[in-house]
Amino acid sequence: MEKTNDVIITLINGGFYEIFLIFAMYYSFVILLGIEKSKRRIFLPIFFASMLTFNLTIMYYTYFGDDSVNSKCIILMLQGINTLIYFCTLKVITKKKYLEIFISDMIAQIISIVISFSPITIIAHILGKKQRTLITLELSLNNIITFATVLVIMIVLIAIEKYVLKRFFDDYFKSEIKHRIFWWIIVLIFTISGLTTTAIQSGSTIFIAMNIIMIIIMFSVLYAVSWFMRLQKEKQIKKENQILSIENAVMKEYYNTLKFQMERTRKFRHDIEKHMNLIKDIQTSKRSKQDILKYVGQIEEQYNNLKTIDYCGNPVINAIFVNRREQCENQGINIKIKVGNFDAKQISEMDLVALLSNIFDLVIENSEVTNVKNLDFKCSKEKNNFLICIKFDGNFNKNKDKMKISVIKEITEKYQGVFDDKYLNGANEITVII
Repeated sequence: MEKTNDVIITLINGGFYEIFLIFAMYYSFVILLGIEKSKRRIFLPIFFASMLTFNLTIMYYTYFGDDSVNSKCIILMLQGINTLIYFCTLKVITKKKYLEIFISDMIAQIISIVISFSPITIIAHILGKKQRTLITLELSLNNIITFATVLVIMIVLIAIEKYVLKRFFDDYFKSEIKHRIFWWIIVLIFTISGLTTTAIQSGSTIFIAMNIIMIIIMFSVLYAVSWFMRLQKEKQIKKENQILSIENAVMKEYYNTLKFQMERTRKFRHDIEKHMNLIKDIQTSKRSKQDILKYVGQIEEQYNNLKTIDYCGNPVINAIFVNRREQCENQGINIKIKVGNFDAKQISEMDLVALLSNIFDLVIENSEVTNVKNLDFKCSKEKNNFLICIKFDGNFNKNKDKMKISVIKEITEKYQGVFDDKYLNGANEITVII
C-alpha cells in the first residue's frame, strides 16, 4: 500500500514537471518549423499524449522498476515508438524535410532539458536535497511552496523561450539549409548517441542488439513515410496538371469559338456595308430586272456561306465541331461529323469541351506525323449513355501524347464511364461511353 502511494505521488508530481517539459518542446517545434494554427490542433494532442505516456512510464521504471534488461528494453521500445509518432506527425503536417525536423528535435530537447532540470537542480541545491527527492515530495505546506516555486521558474523560462525563438528563429527553416552534410552528421550523432549510450553502458549484448534493431526500424519507418508522402505529392502534381490541361483545352475552345464568331460578325458587317451601297446604287440608277435578280442571287449565296451547320443545340459545342471541321480541311483531312441525339446533361459543359478538345487534338495536331487522311467522328445519346467515337487511319502512337489520354481517362472516370482505344481493320478507334 505504501509503495502504491509513493507511485501515485511520484507520477502526479512528475506529471506536472513533464507537462511543462512537453510544452517547452512543443513551442520549439511550432516556432522553428512555422506550424500553422490549424495544424497545431492536430499536432498538440498527438504529441502531448505520446510524450506524457512515454515520460511517465520511464519515470515509473526509473524510481520503482528493476535494473533488468527487460525493463531497459521496454523503455527503449517506448522511446522509439514515441519518437516515431511525433516525427511522422511533424513530417505529415509540415511537409518539411527530415533534416529540418531532426534539427528542431535536437534544439527542442536541449531547451526542454534546460527548462525542466535547471529549476529542480537550483531548488534542490538551495534546500540541500537530491534532485529526485523533489519528484517524490509528499503533500505538505513546505513541499507545496517548493513545488510551486519550481513550476513558476519553469513558466518564466518557457515564456523566455517563446520570446527568444519567436524573435530570432520564427519559421527558421523557410529558407534552404546550408552545409546539409555537416548538419546531418550532427543530428545523427545526437540521435543515435541518445539511443545507444545506455545500451553500451549496460554491456548487455541483447540490449545492444535491441538498440540496433530499433534504430533500423525507426529509419525504415521514417523512410516509408517519406516515400508515401512523395508518392502522394506526385499524384497531386499529376492531378493538378490534368486540371490545368482541362482548363487549357476549355479556354482554347472558347477562344476559337469567340474568334469564329468575331470573324463571322466582321464578314457580316462588311457584306451589309456592301449591300447598302448597292441598294443606293439601284435607287439612283436604272437597273434592269435581270441585274436585280442577279444581285439577289449573290445575296442568297453569301447568306448560305455565312450559315453554319447546326450539329447540336449547344452553340459552344457546335462551334467546336465547325472549327475542327475547318481545321481538318486546312490540313487535308477528310472529316465526317455525325451528331445524333445530343443529350449530355450528365456531363458538365466544361468537362465535355475538354473531352472533345483533347480527343480531336490527339488526331489532328499530330496529323503530319501520324499521316491521318480520313477521320469519322460521331456522338449521340444511346439508351442512358452518351457515346463519343472517333475513327481514323494513320500511324497513331497512343504513348506519344500521354497527357491528353490521361485527361480523357480522368474525365471519363469522373463520370464512371468507359474509355477504349483499339486498332482494327487498318483503322484506329477511340471510344468514350459516359
